[in-house]
Amino acid sequence: WLNTLHGVHFLNPATGWAVGASGTVFKTGDGGVNWNQYQVGNGQMTLLAVTAQTNNDVFVVDNNGDMWSSEDGGESWNEVAPGTDGNVSGPLLAITTAEGENSPLWAVGNDSVLVTYMNGDNGYDRSPLCDEGTDCPDLHDVQLISGADGLWLGWAVGSSATVMARQPTTDQWLTATLASGNNPPTLRAVDFTDGDNGWIVGNGMQLWRTSDGAQNWTHEGDTEQHSFNLEQIGLAKGWPELHDVDFTHPLRGLAVGNNGTILVAAPDDDDDTTTDTESECDNGQ
Repeated sequence: WLNTLHGVHFLNPATGWAVGASGTVFKTGDGGVNWNQYQVGNGQMTLLAVTAQTNNDVFVVDNNGDMWSSEDGGESWNEVAPGTDGNVSGPLLAITTAEGENSPLWAVGNDSVLVTYMNGDNGYDRSPLCDEGTDCPDLHDVQLISGADGLWLGWAVGSSATVMARQPTTDQWLTATLASGNNPPTLRAVDFTDGDNGWIVGNGMQLWRTSDGAQNWTHEGDTEQHSFNLEQIGLAKGWPELHDVDFTHPLRGLAVGNNGTILVAAPDDDDDTTTDTESECDNGQ
């Protein structure tokens, strides 16, 4: 239990996995009360992210740019997309899929690489989501959801305040930059509750929201007025760096960051705007 863990994913309230250094995989079937430990390959890698389509079909990515799959819930593993393919190298930092065996898997990493894999197929695609010869940002997170008419919607975020959105009818990825300047911040995580409503968090007080499928973004991180309730809990003063985000409703969710910070958002049933409130928890005080 001494290995550093980098990724966690729960398929349902009972079944989940955590992954990390030395190819370590932990699995729980009782909501985290008990965990079984497994290992990917020879353990000579650091697992950075994990996702699952079913209780049996589990996928991880590592610092060597490899994607691995398990068909027995994590007990044994096979390499399905080796990181040495082509000219794109470096770690894969995030992986996503939609529930069900018919969903593709997407993984992203350094230099805007996207690895696409369909479970059950022998082939995969590894290519950058940027033009050859350009300065490609590193991608830190990606999300895939099922849209109307069986089309797949997707978004990715990364360095240089980069946001990419997949156009489902053309399979093209459009790129936008949410901030400019000499040192634009890194965006760390993205989460959409449906095809329209999504959130992005990142370094330097980055908290962004869209309600039109990423066509337009509102920066919520440095404004005192919101169309929802937003409470900060933690030790950090002001707005810290944010590292992950998870929403279950367009205006209800959590973001977490430095110094134990938790941002709690909830719909405002009374007013159109509310003022931020900040509370601190310090050694139980």
